[in-house]
Order: sequence, then C-alpha cells, then structure tokens
Amino acid sequence: MKINLPRALIALLIAACTACAHAVGFQHLIAPDPDGAPLEVGIWYPSAAVPASSSHDGSKDPRIKAAVVAAPALGFAFAPDGLKNVTVPVQLWRAEEDAILPHPWYAEAVRLALPQPPEYHVVPKAGHFDFLHPCSEAFAARAPDICNSAPGFDRAAFHVMFNTSALAFFDKALKH
Repeated sequence: MKINLPRALIALLIAACTACAHAVGFQHLIAPDPDGAPLEVGIWYPSAAVPASSSHDGSKDPRIKAAVVAAPALGFAFAPDGLKNVTVPVQLWRAEEDAILPHPWYAEAVRLALPQPPEYHVVPKAGHFDFLHPCSEAFAARAPDICNSAPGFDRAAFHVMFNTSALAFFDKALKH
C-alpha cells in the first residue's frame, strides 16, 4: 500500500493502554513518499485493540493514558483554558534551535496551558526536524532541509536518548 506523507512531519507519540506499560507496542514502518523515496515512520500503539467509546463527546479520549509530544504545532492557538481537561501525564519536547516553531509560541504555550506541569525537555542545539528519525543517504540527498542537522548535533545519538526517555516515561506513567 502506498502512503502519501507530507514532507514536513510533526511527531506525536501517544500511548493508549488499559492494562500496563508492557502492553504498549511500537511499529516501525518504511513508507514511500509520492516520488517513491522511503520515509521511516514510527507509531506507538496499544498492543491490544481498545474499542472506541461510543458515548464519549470528543473532548477527552478515555483510551489515551499518557502522551509524549515533540515540537507541537499551533500551541499559541489554544485558549488559556484550552488544555484544562488534559489529565494524563505528558512528556513535552522542544528543539532549542527550532526555526519552524520558534520559542515561546508553540511548545511553551502548550506547557503553560497544561493543568499539570509536563515532564519538559529542551534539546540543546536541535532544530525542528531533528525529531525525525535519521534519514537514509538517499533520502538525505533528496531532502537535505529536513535531513541535515546543525553542526554539533548528533541526531542518531539524540534518538537513542529520546527513545529511551520516552519508553521510561511510558513505563512509569502507565504502571498503575
């Protein structure tokens, strides 16, 4: 199946689990873009299917138990009380050198609007696209703007740390 993905991706990792942290899974996909170049995408998901509640009004999804959010867009668009119903633990990340979503209008706006302080991370020397998995050589040649990190930033090493931190957060947050 061919998946058309936009060239600029926003990372949002959500764990929805009703049992415990070890029931959360991760699916690594390699999907072609419209031109056929592979894009690597990671998706967190509950390992057991959780049926959607037919009674919920859309303001809160009872399946979501914790969230890892990286470089959230449109943070400034939330009303001051726009996130007041977020009651799940949140791990929030922003890139220190994000020119696409500059501080303080995006992640900071989300951080301040959450009713409980999130576990908050500012990644030194990182740019907006550093939250994307390191690109293959072929894709980096085609999309250098999203694949090349600033000098002094090791995207591969960052992703080892980022993934470890996200897993530890989910492990802690989803244990009852």
